Amino acid sequence: MRDFDALLNVRSDGSLDVTEKLTVGFTGQWNGIDRDLSLQHNTGQGHATRLDLEVVSITDASGQPLRVEESSKDNGSTRGLRIWIPGANDADRQVVIRYRVANAIRFFADSSNEGALDELYWNVTGNSWTMPIDRVHARVVLPDGVVPTRTAVYTGARGSLAKDAKIDKNGNAVDFTLLHGLSPGEGMTIGVGWTPGSISSRPSEEELRAAARAPQAYIGPRGEVREPAPAVIQWSPLLIPFLVFYLVFKAWQKRGRDPKEGSAAVQYEPVAGASPAELGTLVDNT
Repeated sequence: MRDFDALLNVRSDGSLDVTEKLTVGFTGQWNGIDRDLSLQHNTGQGHATRLDLEVVSITDASGQPLRVEESSKDNGSTRGLRIWIPGANDADRQVVIRYRVANAIRFFADSSNEGALDELYWNVTGNSWTMPIDRVHARVVLPDGVVPTRTAVYTGARGSLAKDAKIDKNGNAVDFTLLHGLSPGEGMTIGVGWTPGSISSRPSEEELRAAARAPQAYIGPRGEVREPAPAVIQWSPLLIPFLVFYLVFKAWQKRGRDPKEGSAAVQYEPVAGASPAELGTLVDNT
């Protein structure tokens, strides 16, 4: 990976528009690349949820659409994109991936340890690349008039606290530039926080406190607090095979079972065309 450039536009409705420009150097003959987008996400209350992600377009540098095969991986926690790139033979090629995420922003209540805060916490590159990445740059653009109050960056393997990147602020934009390349399996994660008031989908303080008290509650795409379904409803799909078996068994008993047969005594008849004398001889041999 020669260059990984990401533009992240935070919209006032709480959604996030992402544009990734990937410049890949191919040595030898290749068909394209795989880009895995992780859907794993933690809310501001620490509850695990999944990102609501929609792929908008995947093109080459000139804007021409590329052939893409999408797949679901890791039990639905990863969106796999297999991108076919023409001319990937001893050459550098650029891929532009655009997608929108409805619930990427994290909201913190005034009573939390972080205080009242809206935050974008984002793994820019992901950590599933099997190739080294030479350069990484990410720009976060907040809604007009919003000034970032907190920033953070982490580089390296998953869980690393290294900060091998430079941060530059300019109005409502923040730039993150990696200082050194990344090895396979490494990535760059960024964080930008700002004072609440610009995101229309931000839940109320009461909803955020309720979400913090509920171990399994989470924030929905429109900022609403959602409770998980009761355990009976969550596990009810497992009852479907048993219900189907019961109905099929009852139908087989009613219409598919063979009827019971009554007892039958063995009966004999004379051999056709034989005279009484011949039959008598067969019976007593005289």
